[in-house]
Amino acid sequence: MRNSVFAKTAVSALISSTLVFSSVLPASAREAASGLASGKRTVDIACVQKAIDAREDALMNAWTAHNTAVSSAYAARKTALHAAWGMTDPGARKAAIKAAWEAFRTSMKTAKETWKKSRKAAWETFRASAHACNATDLGAEQPGSEE
Repeated sequence: MRNSVFAKTAVSALISSTLVFSSVLPASAREAASGLASGKRTVDIACVQKAIDAREDALMNAWTAHNTAVSSAYAARKTALHAAWGMTDPGARKAAIKAAWEAFRTSMKTAKETWKKSRKAAWETFRASAHACNATDLGAEQPGSEE
């Protein structure tokens, strides 16, 4: 009799704690905790957060470098065009204006390519890191808005 009362109490406590546990934890933590019982791999949430921090820092640094390169391209174009329009020889002025615009286009193209490569590298590193954290379903964690 005493064992059955203890068993009922233990089962009741287990069910209660499970209900409390599942209602208090966010969905991702419930999935990670339930993975232990079902044999699935557990997502290391702290590891994923570190991977996100590294990705976002890399993206911010790359964007800052991109902005600096673009600003430098505009500043160089301004200086070159100002100097070109100060030339009295029409042929030399035309050549200098053309060179200023060509240098600007080249600088802008380089800045854009560097941004794209940096962005791609940040996301590739993130995916590899997230995979190492056992985060295989990244859901909405997709590149695209950094264009």
